[in-house]
Formats: sequence, C-alpha cells, structure tokens
Amino acid sequence: MSTFGGRIREYKRISIDRFDGINLNSTAFFLSHCHRDHMHGLSSTAFKTRLRARPDAKFYVSEVSRQLLLNEPKYAWLKRHTIALPLDCPNTVTVPTNGDDHGPDYELVVTPISAEHCAGSVMFLLEGDCGRVLYTGDFRLAVGDSERLTALHEPSGAVKNIRCAYVDTTLCTPEAAYVPSREDSVAALITLAKPTILAGGFLRLALPGAQLGYEGLFAALSAHFEMRVHVTRSQMSRYAGLTDVEGT
Repeated sequence: MSTFGGRIREYKRISIDRFDGINLNSTAFFLSHCHRDHMHGLSSTAFKTRLRARPDAKFYVSEVSRQLLLNEPKYAWLKRHTIALPLDCPNTVTVPTNGDDHGPDYELVVTPISAEHCAGSVMFLLEGDCGRVLYTGDFRLAVGDSERLTALHEPSGAVKNIRCAYVDTTLCTPEAAYVPSREDSVAALITLAKPTILAGGFLRLALPGAQLGYEGLFAALSAHFEMRVHVTRSQMSRYAGLTDVEGT
C-alpha cells in the first residue's frame, strides 16, 4: 500500500502517483503503474478540472500504462492530456509555471525504467539543475538485476550519482525477509495445478486485490501445459491493444 504524498522536494510542481490535495497545484503529473493505491485522485472531478484548466499541464506514463488506462472508460478523458514516454529513453519534459510560486517554466530530463512489478510499471529517473532523483514506485528486482539498467549507469559503466531516491519500502519488514523469485512462484503454481490438469480437469484461479500483475503466471501456465488461458470479457478488455498479453 503506497503512502507516498506525491510531491518531489527537489523539483517544484511535480507530482508522482498522487493526484489529490496539494498535488492539484502541480503542473506535471506522473504515474508509475496502474495499481489503485498509486492512483488516488486520478478519476476525481478536481483532477479533471485541473488538467482541463491548464492545457499545458501534462500527465506522463509508460506506453503500456497509457493503453491500460485508456481501455477503462472512466479514464478515456485523459487521452488528450497524456504523454507516453518510451522505456529507457531520456525525454525532455517542460514543467510549466504556476501562479502561486511565481517560478518560471523549467526543463527536466525524465527516463522511465522498467520496474518489473506489473505490466507498464516504471521507475522515473529525473535529471535537472537540482541533481538526479530516482523514484522507484513499486519495483521487483532480483540481486544483480540492477546491473542491466543502463539508464542508471554512465557510458563508462559506473553507477550514476543519485542525489535522492524515493524508494518503495513496502516489504522492508522482518515478515518479508524471504520473497520467492518469480521462477519459484511459477514452479510452485505448476506443481499445484499439475494433478488437476493431468486428470482432465479445469483450473479456475481467483485473483486477489490487485488484478494487474498476474499475466506472467498465466503465460507460464499456458506455455507449460500447452493450453490456452481463458479470462472474463471484462478482464480481457483491459488488455486490448497489448499484443503480448492478447496472444496468451
């Protein structure tokens, strides 16, 4: 459960993963992924009013997250305000001025980095006059995975100096000292499902809470048992236009 307030101290008028309260004074908005605890205020009348009143204020997401959002009717209005940022590419973003702080427009280089948490999830690397800032959102990286994140490394291979990191600490508890890898989770699910499927039965999975993020498990089951995965029409409609998921 995200408890982040949304504002970045180093850079004015930027809000990430919160779209209510004081964040409505921002002029550049970012969403790391499409889980509800990171979307507070996104469908509110207040946020809609803010963007419509400020055509220069933009809403930035990954390309996959943009598609996921626009597949939901209640977010269709966001289309004209949304800019999809390609992964691992530095993007120059203009943060417009706001009347309450009299600061001028300024530019910021924003690089979305895959967070490996769910479809479309990204971390944001912000680079500007106030130094480099990394916002992780929810992320899932195994030991050694950070070495392949080229956006966090200099051309020489050295790790970039990060002035400040806003880090997801959801699992920084003694109870979560061990988190199974994705491979271990897939193997456990295959072991659980195998007797039922080999006996000619059907396996029905009931998804808890956050429904987005189980696509890899479904794909692994499909590949292992050479069977198609069937979901409800409403669930499938969320993935319209995402070819990697639609073919499973």
